[in-house]
Amino acid sequence: PGFAEARLVLAELNVQASAPQLAIEDLEKLVTSRPDLIPARDLLGSAYLAKGEPVKATEAYRRVAALVPRDSRGPYLVGRALLAQGKRGEARKEFEAALALAPGYVEPLAQLVALALAEKQPDLAAERVRRQIARLPRSAPLHDLMGQVHLARGETDRAEAAYLKALELQPQRVGTYVRLGDLYAGSGKYEQALARLDQALKVNPRNQV
Repeated sequence: PGFAEARLVLAELNVQASAPQLAIEDLEKLVTSRPDLIPARDLLGSAYLAKGEPVKATEAYRRVAALVPRDSRGPYLVGRALLAQGKRGEARKEFEAALALAPGYVEPLAQLVALALAEKQPDLAAERVRRQIARLPRSAPLHDLMGQVHLARGETDRAEAAYLKALELQPQRVGTYVRLGDLYAGSGKYEQALARLDQALKVNPRNQV
């Protein structure tokens, strides 16, 4: 009964199997006996989000952030839970805090970009990514994100260049090959699209996307 690792794996399986309540019951017991077990609180937040209870997810994630205040994942998770509550302003502050702790952490920046695009501020979205690239010019994930922003702005040539730069820096990025293939397919360049998708399959033959 005290085998924490087994409980964590079981809870994760229950979340994946769309049985978040079972996961929550196990995890609540686990964090009661092991209050500082960060993976349990992290997964508890995910289970509450899966159940559609973002307020409780926020509470779980805030505890993660309090336990590891220098870890950027804490405020990022809190931001996600706040966003699920529709609290965009508060979520934005948490994503900014995550970026301040780890400038190379792309996930909070991607959330900020998505918020800017949703609010019809494509210039702001592009400027945010450019600023981070200026700080970390050899970050393949940032160039990939820049490509996505260019595509949202209808700048296909710039999107292509950004994706190619990401692949130059990190040739194993399956998602970038797929996005580049989609870009080519959307432009009627089917041979180039197939070539990029073939490269993606060479990197990961089991990929079904």
